[in-house]
Amino acid sequence: MKKHLLLLFLALLPLFASAYDAEIDGIYYNFEGDKATVTYQNSGTYTSDYSGAIVIPQTVVYKGITYSVTSIGEWAFYSCSALTSITIPNSVTKIENYAFNYSTGLSSITIPSSVTDLGVYAVINCSRLASIVVESGNVKYDSRNNCNAIIETATNTLIAGCMNTVIPGSVTSINNGAFQKCTNLTSITIPNSVKSIGLLSFSNCTSLTSVDIPSSVTSIGSSAFSGCTSLASVTISGSATNISERAFQDCIGITDVFCYTEEVPTTGIDVFMNSSIASATLHVPASAIELYKNAEPWNQFKTVVAITPQCQKPVIVYKAGSLQFRCETEGVKYVYSIASSGESTNGTISLNTTFTVSVYATREGYKNSETVTKTIDMAQVGDMNGDGLISIADVTTLVNLILGRN
Repeated sequence: MKKHLLLLFLALLPLFASAYDAEIDGIYYNFEGDKATVTYQNSGTYTSDYSGAIVIPQTVVYKGITYSVTSIGEWAFYSCSALTSITIPNSVTKIENYAFNYSTGLSSITIPSSVTDLGVYAVINCSRLASIVVESGNVKYDSRNNCNAIIETATNTLIAGCMNTVIPGSVTSINNGAFQKCTNLTSITIPNSVKSIGLLSFSNCTSLTSVDIPSSVTSIGSSAFSGCTSLASVTISGSATNISERAFQDCIGITDVFCYTEEVPTTGIDVFMNSSIASATLHVPASAIELYKNAEPWNQFKTVVAITPQCQKPVIVYKAGSLQFRCETEGVKYVYSIASSGESTNGTISLNTTFTVSVYATREGYKNSETVTKTIDMAQVGDMNGDGLISIADVTTLVNLILGRN
């Protein structure tokens, strides 16, 4: 009996063993050579009692030796729900795997310019994270255009995002788990530069209500949108030919899926497992309705209907004295409005007045396009109707000429 108890004690000993070499001012460290790594408190569970605002110093002194703090170790701040802010010094060059996994109280994080090695899922499952900044001068990562995300510069891959991320138009891929459990993310615009969406990339974003996957995306990773329980509308444009397994698992709020590809996408198993497609409508090109009705899992939708096409957004062009509307959809009409941003005195408009032209395209059998606006400087337009005045009538004259009304 004593032998069995001894064996049990020895088996459990690692769970109670210290995971760190020293605790200094409330931060746990391991030492190697003259370098220190921030680590977790409890071996076996990877947990720590970090809370509030933590400021990591550049150096620490232990037993008379000064160590440079150069890395944040694996699991260092794992499940530290009481951690609210973190200050990382420029001595840190490496943030290891899962370092801030489930730091659910963390509201902001700044990655110093010194960090050149960011581990797998280093910043993930941080549901309250509202601000992510990579300091300028970092040679490996960036937060271009104040995007509130970490982007690997060389590959244009978005590694980690938060509730306020705006994905730049230069990003080509969204990394695995980039937005996982961003439970306060309510909307996201995926630009037409993105080619791939990684596995678990938006998993459990429970406040996300709709997603429009652009035509540039060719693959959607496993469980990419799984657990997005508020997701009601999904639009998959014409190039997404590969949708991996469980991509929309547990999306219990889906009411409409718009799939623009005429070739039925290849799907992994259980793409819509435990979702609400049995009561949802699938919108597909009219020419492909029968193909979808006879293919798994698309035939599990309650209704399959033809997509109502939408007019493309028009373009407003002012060049060499001419204002023009252009649209890639043929046979459209343009519905426009013109508003002055200045003031009129005695029926005349000063030369520096600007006007805002708004226009959308419409065609029978099509949904109206999105509205496009452009500001026109009357000093550039000039007197178009020959009345000797620079006025809003000159802009109207331009539009009427374009539409053949004069």
